[in-house]
Amino acid sequence: MLLALDLSIASIAAARLGDVEMARRWIARARECFSDNGLLLEDRFKLICAMAEVFSAVPADEADEGIRELASSQLPLVSDSFSDNTHFCFSVVAFFDGLVVAAIEVAVQPA
Repeated sequence: MLLALDLSIASIAAARLGDVEMARRWIARARECFSDNGLLLEDRFKLICAMAEVFSAVPADEADEGIRELASSQLPLVSDSFSDNTHFCFSVVAFFDGLVVAAIEVAVQPA
């Protein structure tokens, strides 16, 4: 889905520019995209990673809440396959890597 890629690029730009209002708009739009049942897993993952990064552009309390919500709502949908194997897949590790990096970026924000 091209929208997912455009959205991820724009949200990362908002984070890099430190534009809080733009970051909030992209976060809201990404949340709308997550409700699209036709969203490909690859596009969903791009949005997840972009959202995790853009949280560094919003206030820490907002970012903390957003990161927690992202983890709880999207983790069940992250998979390298649709089998029921019990080991960790690369996508889950990458998902948490993105969340941890986002949490660290939020933690080191200037007060």
